[in-house]
Amino acid sequence: MSTTKAALQLLFDKLASIGHSSHGMNRIAFTPPENQAFEFISQILDQHGIAYRSDGFGNLIARIHGEKNRPVVATGSHLDSVPDGGCYDGAVGVIAGLYALIELQKEALNHPLELIIFRAEESSRFGHSCMASKLMTGQADLDKWRETRGSDGKNIFDALRDNGLDPDQLDQVRINPANYKSFIECHIEQGRVLLDNHLSLGVVSAIAAPTRFLIEINGIADHSGATPMGLRHDALVAASQVVTRVNTIAQREALHGTVGTVGRMEVSPNAMNVIPGKVVMSIDIRGIDTGSIQRTNHDLLTFVSELEGVTVFITRLSEEKPVHLNNDIAELLNQSCLEESIPAMPMQSGAGHDAMYMAREIPTAMLFVPSVNGISHNPEEFTPFDDIWNAARVLKRTMRKLAA
Repeated sequence: MSTTKAALQLLFDKLASIGHSSHGMNRIAFTPPENQAFEFISQILDQHGIAYRSDGFGNLIARIHGEKNRPVVATGSHLDSVPDGGCYDGAVGVIAGLYALIELQKEALNHPLELIIFRAEESSRFGHSCMASKLMTGQADLDKWRETRGSDGKNIFDALRDNGLDPDQLDQVRINPANYKSFIECHIEQGRVLLDNHLSLGVVSAIAAPTRFLIEINGIADHSGATPMGLRHDALVAASQVVTRVNTIAQREALHGTVGTVGRMEVSPNAMNVIPGKVVMSIDIRGIDTGSIQRTNHDLLTFVSELEGVTVFITRLSEEKPVHLNNDIAELLNQSCLEESIPAMPMQSGAGHDAMYMAREIPTAMLFVPSVNGISHNPEEFTPFDDIWNAARVLKRTMRKLAA
């Protein structure tokens, strides 16, 4: 008996209740709510007789066996959230993948199928994103992970131990790319392109990559009333110039899809009657055009290094490369959309996803569903279930083609 739309929506609603409160979704990586969400999915898999296992990072891998020695056709996403986030980020891909496996286990397919549910996709707790997919594909920087601690003072290795996992066994999480034929991730768009085009689905061709900087600007903290304007070394004034410059450069490069954001700023001593002596700020540059990203970074760093009256320290936190996804799988997704009579469009992803790291090792594609008003990482995040249902059907049909 097939899984109905109503039954799948009930599963989604039950999952969405785990970690949710009046403040939004708080299913932070390696906390009890995320663990409960993994347990809920495990129970559903048990009910349907689908085998699964957990690896050394706590990822859940559900599997339907095909012919021996055939490479795996995989799908997946994540269950963790940002603080006070929404119910759809990550969960849409998990529910769509769950539907595909439940439905396709009844069919005789040549290739095995897997649903991979990743831990710690969000960077909120440990300062690093897509930790599971980086581990699985050999792209993790364990030294940096060891140095970075969250607001609770713990790093990822502490969290693993707290959850009964052994951080000394992380090398066993690595997958063999030769064992995989494909990977598809369904996800909310987190923008408003689909909404503005009145479409239910988007087939993603490329994923933008972030370059992140931490800028420390040191001036001189001094009395706000007794210090003449011409004698000030105001770190916040200099930082404000950087904010404006980031916006100016990104606007210039917007034609190439590049964006720039100053997302965090800490002002010291942060008192009404004291000239700011120090500002620490984060800058996030993203795009899919390597030349545009390089121009943006160069212009920004040149500007920052030439600030007058202050001392500047620049730390490049990360520098990722844009990823172009697999055209053949994208074409299969487009065919499936046509066969299901669901209008779709080609598009790009401005946000990073686990698919970004899987794509560097395995042929990978992404399928987007709309985000109402473009809102994400927010309690108001919303996608109509009709669109999630469409994505699940297209995913099932495409995985069937790949596994035949």
